[in-house]
Amino acid sequence: MKVLCAVLLIGLLGCGGNPLRTRTTTLNATPSTVSGFVSTVQFNQAATSPGSNSAVTVVTFIPQVPQISPTTNITFCGNVVSEFVANTFATVTFTPGQGCSSLLSLFPASLVSLSGIVSIVQVTSSTNNSLVTTVTFLLPPPQNGLAETIGFCGNVGNQFAMNGFMTVTFTQVLGCANIVAVRTA
Repeated sequence: MKVLCAVLLIGLLGCGGNPLRTRTTTLNATPSTVSGFVSTVQFNQAATSPGSNSAVTVVTFIPQVPQISPTTNITFCGNVVSEFVANTFATVTFTPGQGCSSLLSLFPASLVSLSGIVSIVQVTSSTNNSLVTTVTFLLPPPQNGLAETIGFCGNVGNQFAMNGFMTVTFTQVLGCANIVAVRTA
């Protein structure tokens, strides 16, 4: 029996079938970039190249209208929830990996435009007692069924027409956005 095993092992080694050799594949480490409104940020556990039940952060990006592209979900390695602010527009550079991607850079856009049907306009107070106008836009195709909510600095509700298709251009600051221009379609 030992002779038979030795013959089979020699046969496998001769054919390149070394059962003791592992194969290492290097993944394409070229950085990728995605831009869009940060729609959702979720901390989760998933199987990744570091192992099963690794910490990951899943982020959904909605492209800026009028781009004709679907939403993008990126799974980042580790807990990077604090790096993303919901309802802000950002450009993210990352290195794709097995099961998750490594976050390289995150840049919020300074000037952003958003188009959609205005469905909710609400004036509220922020934590420092300044007024914030929260406006929800129902997005046009290809993002039908999705909504984006932006908090604008001050009481600017009179600049938005309920149920009207509008485009707003704004700058992002911490806590709210400043309106640059509002157009109706």
